[in-house]
Amino acid sequence: MGMNYIIVAKCDPYNAKHHWHGQRVLKYDGPTPVEWVVGEFDTEEEAKDQLYKWCLAESDDFIDLANEGEVIDWCRRWLDDWETEPVRCMLNAIAEDGYGIYDQTDGAFIMGEDDWYYSFDSMTYSIETSDYGED
Repeated sequence: MGMNYIIVAKCDPYNAKHHWHGQRVLKYDGPTPVEWVVGEFDTEEEAKDQLYKWCLAESDDFIDLANEGEVIDWCRRWLDDWETEPVRCMLNAIAEDGYGIYDQTDGAFIMGEDDWYYSFDSMTYSIETSDYGED
């Protein structure tokens, strides 16, 4: 019995027409796909890595703050312009949520390195297990 990992996209019916591109559908709302498979992976690590990359690429405003050095560099850029509020928000978010992907315009936490899901705009992407075993 083998375990496989899939990344599932979920969207409301109104916006799904802009995001679904013929992938395998898992759930419909009437005739409209609202859940579909956007990737299949052999290991949890591969699925997490891909989801993280997709999340980071989702917006030009997203930044990967994966260690203390990157956080310090980001804070220095804002402080050089005498902007303290974004720094305060970002440091509070990192203290609460840890390292990961943040919106650098407002310091909002988007996704952590070990997270199994993220949401952006009208979409939610999540890693799920899929059991493709033999009976």
